[in-house]
Amino acid sequence: MTGWEEAPVENAELEKLNRMCAYGHMVLVLAIVICTALIALCAIGILVYATADGADLLGRDRREILITLGHSLIEFVAFVAIIYLLDRMIKDIRDGGTPFTEDSARALKLMATVSIACAAAVVAEQAVGILLLEPSGYNVNVPLIPVGGALILYALALIFGYGAKLQKESDETL
Repeated sequence: MTGWEEAPVENAELEKLNRMCAYGHMVLVLAIVICTALIALCAIGILVYATADGADLLGRDRREILITLGHSLIEFVAFVAIIYLLDRMIKDIRDGGTPFTEDSARALKLMATVSIACAAAVVAEQAVGILLLEPSGYNVNVPLIPVGGALILYALALIFGYGAKLQKESDETL
């Protein structure tokens, strides 16, 4: 087989990747819009429940609802930040770039950092909420999913960093 016969297969694969990235970009933009709306709803909910009279609203302790809304607000903001970083990676690939770049590895490490920061912020928000609001019977939620996600993202960052190194060596040899 000659190099001429292999090129169309690679180009076909790149075209598929570019098309997938174009669709992925649209989905991520939609997710950002939806999450931004949810952030606004959480913020409005916090304002409403913080200024509402009475300890009991809709059959639940108002203080528990405030802590839960704060928890959700933090997670949605972190999720939007991660989606934004992922969208930047996808747009670079869609525009003809390779996925294995140092920028992609840095973006994945930043996503992992945002995920860990989110988990820490949620724990801190719950602790402050419990100390200040003293809700009755509120169970602390330890966010294990963001921590697990951060570990996976960091592992992917290492893989992409190694792939970038191999890509650079391959480009230099040609």
